[in-house]
Amino acid sequence: MRKWTLLALLLAVLTVLAACGGSEEESGGGESGGGEGEAYRVGIDTTYPPFEFEEDGEYTGIDIDLINAIAENQGFEIEFNPMDFGGIIPALQAGQLDVAIAGMSITDERKEIVDFSDPYFDAGLSLVVAEDNNKNGCGKERNDWRSIRARQRS
Repeated sequence: MRKWTLLALLLAVLTVLAACGGSEEESGGGESGGGEGEAYRVGIDTTYPPFEFEEDGEYTGIDIDLINAIAENQGFEIEFNPMDFGGIIPALQAGQLDVAIAGMSITDERKEIVDFSDPYFDAGLSLVVAEDNNKNGCGKERNDWRSIRARQRS
């Protein structure tokens, strides 16, 4: 299932990049990367294994492999710009990045600011508790958890 999800995302990203990859004459000559001899500036957060991390001085991980495969398939160069996760969207807004690939959850708030590809990984949320942990009701049966609600901090 994950293989098909990754393939679907790859195709979606390829479609988006292909639609954005016109020549400077066709696109009106913007300043962003991707022109002939230029590289797309890709924002990454290298503190998020297995998606992005640095190993032996090289960037690696699922997101790195994905963007490298897209770049190779579409024939463009990329330049990785590692940064703190919280700085990725502001860097996109400021024109300091052309693309970001950072294991970012798609939220309504973020969709108002940036465009997303189709999701390629559904992290979901899970609660894991040791089977013998009965503190604060943690040992409840699964059906008993339906009455418990979490509160989101604002």
